Amino acid sequence: MAFNWNDAPGSSPAVRRRATLRKLLGSLIVGLLSVSVAWAGTGLVPVNDVTGAAGSSSGQDGNWLAAAGSDGGGSQAAAAAGTDQPLSTNQVYAGAAKVNIAPNPEKYSGTWEKDQGHCETFAAPHETEPAHATDFRVRFNENTNCIYAGGFDIGPANAITKFDEEYGMWARATAVSDGDDTVVLMILDGAYYFAKYANMCNTVDTHKSDFDGDGPGANKYTQDCGFRDLGISMAEKYGYKQAVPGQVPAQVPGQVSGPVSDQAGLEKGSPAEPGQFGIEPSSFFLASSHAHASPDFIGAWGGVPRWYMQQVEDAIRKAVYDAVDSMRPSYIEAGEILFRGGNNHRRGHYRAAEEAGETWMRFVSETPAPPICTTPSPTPTPTPSPTKTKGPKRPGSTPTPTPPPSPTPICTPQPNTKGVVATIGTYAAHPTNSAGGTGYADLAGVFAKRAEERFGGIGLFFQTGFGNISSAYSRAQLGKDLVSLLPDVGAGAQVTAGDGTIDVRTVQRTFDNPATNAALGPGGAAGVFDRPMEHRPSAVSIGKDSLGPDASRLPHKRCNSASPLTVNTSVSAARIGPVNGGLLITGGPGELFSNYTNTIKESNITGITFPLSLVNDGIGYIMQSFETDHVGRQGVGFVNGPLSEYEDAYSIDACLGDHALEQTFEALGSL
Repeated sequence: MAFNWNDAPGSSPAVRRRATLRKLLGSLIVGLLSVSVAWAGTGLVPVNDVTGAAGSSSGQDGNWLAAAGSDGGGSQAAAAAGTDQPLSTNQVYAGAAKVNIAPNPEKYSGTWEKDQGHCETFAAPHETEPAHATDFRVRFNENTNCIYAGGFDIGPANAITKFDEEYGMWARATAVSDGDDTVVLMILDGAYYFAKYANMCNTVDTHKSDFDGDGPGANKYTQDCGFRDLGISMAEKYGYKQAVPGQVPAQVPGQVSGPVSDQAGLEKGSPAEPGQFGIEPSSFFLASSHAHASPDFIGAWGGVPRWYMQQVEDAIRKAVYDAVDSMRPSYIEAGEILFRGGNNHRRGHYRAAEEAGETWMRFVSETPAPPICTTPSPTPTPTPSPTKTKGPKRPGSTPTPTPPPSPTPICTPQPNTKGVVATIGTYAAHPTNSAGGTGYADLAGVFAKRAEERFGGIGLFFQTGFGNISSAYSRAQLGKDLVSLLPDVGAGAQVTAGDGTIDVRTVQRTFDNPATNAALGPGGAAGVFDRPMEHRPSAVSIGKDSLGPDASRLPHKRCNSASPLTVNTSVSAARIGPVNGGLLITGGPGELFSNYTNTIKESNITGITFPLSLVNDGIGYIMQSFETDHVGRQGVGFVNGPLSEYEDAYSIDACLGDHALEQTFEALGSL
């Protein structure tokens, strides 16, 4: 099936026009009132000084949160799930949740093989069991019941037999909404996760989903577990309806079936309709952490069992639904911190400028965070004593012991008086810990847990331009350091708007790109990677206005590519807050290079920018054409020697970086 959308799946010009008119009207009112857009207190967050992020702000003792909400205003009608509270000045609705993805084979009627000797069949093919040889979901002689880690060697060589207990492995999500539009950020502890799947999704109700059923948002037991399909399904759960193009009736002679015009007598289609809170597929930024010691959700290293794929799909849904359904009025603070000491470039044949900033944002609710309560295990019922008891008793009977009382939950207050909903951080440093038999969340897991311990709420860590960047020291220590650099709650700069209304907007653009990599193209077509490639030709000629009206812009500066194999993927963009001084979030479909993400940041000099990697897809390394190594992309890069660059071995095309970047700027322009 071909995907050729120029806009978000299911979107229509009519829906976009309505949203644009609504927001233009709001902007016109703001302009007529001559209300300027500004940041509270210090203005822009300093980016050249680590301590600057915690600088003075309005409020008591430099803490803007101390005075927040004192106006008691309500600038918007209440619209968020689970609350009837209106938004006060400079508030949004925000919620967050996390769901454990530690394997639960009993719940899903599956088997988890924990003997590495029976799993690592790439090194010991004689361990392959005949019953597993016919499971063609993964193109290796893997053990169907094993969970494999992704990212080292190739094939089923690194089995996971236990999960790290200190940091755990999770699907974490946070949602932010103005009541009319919503952004959902979700991070999964996984090496990769695709937009579309060919074979790996669970298709049998033996491993029954928590979201079984026939209604909107239900699990369908088809190949619909990819990020793109999940985005559509989860939007439908909140009432989103895809566009239905009108079709020329078959009985009309001489007409070709397709979208119709306004000609009389032809049946018209219906435009897409956003769901509750404006949720639609473009709302979702679904990403993987790329931790190499986490499960392989793409099949290149053996994959995961069918039942576990179902469990993880359920976890993604639940984390997202719980985040949306728990939204409550909240404030936003955000900043950028220059931290050059945490990473460095990793290209072998040229020097690269690293992505040196830690970018962060935090949602803080006016209501106190609920305490964290845990219930101890019940005390075992004592064994009846054989000793005699007072009073008459039947011969041979034993006394009935008094059962112990039910344990009382132990509750610990969250760290702050005003509840932190979520803390989101981004930084560029490749997570490269190996599994060694243990599933481990690496940098993302360390950051998330330490942020939750320090601030409360849910911690989320996303990769930014890390494709050509490594950490300068231990990633566990780096995760702790990144959290320690963040200012205390209320000590960062607050995101504000001149009229007190924080606007939220989203857009997603899908596009075709040729697959010219001599190894990845055929490998994808053969199913070694479970990301379907389309057997149809495509071509791209892309560049920054190099064919524009200015004659000095020569066409040879464009990047040109073509192939009989095509990948359809997407980029996403969102804005939270005003045009000047607000937050921009972008999402690219792979491991973005630092120059790519720095370019996006530098285009938004008046605000804070989050250029996120591995969003809604995972199609390898993504660099711009002037950085690419053509030899490495033809398989030589796997050797990682003096003749080529390693990252290009996992780059599907020389023009993909230019193409995705230009698509991102188109998306940003439509916000």
